[in-house]
Amino acid sequence: MGGVRDDEDRRTGGRTFSTETDVGTSDGLRAGVEAQPALLLAWAPEGVRPADRARVSGELRVGRSRGAGWSIPDRRLSAEHFEVSARGGEVVVRDLGSTNGTFVNGVRLGGSRVLADQDVVRAGRCVFAFQADAGEVAGAAGV
Repeated sequence: MGGVRDDEDRRTGGRTFSTETDVGTSDGLRAGVEAQPALLLAWAPEGVRPADRARVSGELRVGRSRGAGWSIPDRRLSAEHFEVSARGGEVVVRDLGSTNGTFVNGVRLGGSRVLADQDVVRAGRCVFAFQADAGEVAGAAGV
């Protein structure tokens, strides 16, 4: 498929999902196709080389653990730091009890919150941008 994939599928809450991301490909991120929400990694500390985007369908856990759906080797991330889930046409983010907190647009999460297009999520030393339709990003980038 052309994306990056961990060695195994991850199981969360009885659901199986793949940790495949869309690095350097347009698979699943095409303009004109049904809107597909995604998190884009806007900034990471030097030496951290994770995938640069992940589609959000179902639940996606982000953290430094290899067991997280999107594993990022940032020592300031908790093993499973935050979760993004698609529910009924909305995408919700929630902190998973992380040590350093999860912030949306500069405000620390105290529970869960619905994400809006272009919201900025910060966790550890990483900064993510939420894109309601990742096809727009792929089209603009020529990916």
